[in-house]
This record gives sequence, C-alpha cells and structure tokens, in this order.
Amino acid sequence: MNHPATARPATTVPSTSNLRIRSLEPLVPPARLAALLPLDEAATRTIVEGRQAVERVLAVARGEVIACELPGGFRISRTNQRISITPTPAQD
Repeated sequence: MNHPATARPATTVPSTSNLRIRSLEPLVPPARLAALLPLDEAATRTIVEGRQAVERVLAVARGEVIACELPGGFRISRTNQRISITPTPAQD
C-alpha cells in the first residue's frame, strides 16, 4: 500500500541568542584605559597587596603551606582537607 508523502509544516525556531542584550559597545583597550585613569600610589599598593593575598590563599589551597596571614587581620590555615579563614588574634 502506497502512502502519499506527507509534507511537514515548516516550523520557526525562536532565537535563544542575545535575548537580553540591547546594544553592544566596544571595550576600551587596556593601554588607553591606563592612560585615561592612571593609578596613584595607594591604588597600586592595593592591587599588589590583593594579588599577594590571592597567591597566599592559593598556596594554602594547593597544600604548599599550612597557614599564612592575610591583609585585614585574617589568617588562612589548612588542617587535613579543611581550609579556614579566621580573624588574627589581637596581640597585646
């Protein structure tokens, strides 16, 4: 028994890309941004100290060190597989 070919109706697939984007603006290149907004000494110090703190946290997480001091009066330590960040005890 022969069945006539059945044509499927064309379906439109709704777009799922960029639904919440209203517009695009190019980013300012880093060199241009640095020229427009130069960092003062305090900002540079904050960036350097922040990077050093991240390096210390990662060293503890990787097991390279057991504990170290962090800026802001905190200490990070590792015991077994647990990592703790606690306030540094006040020194008299």
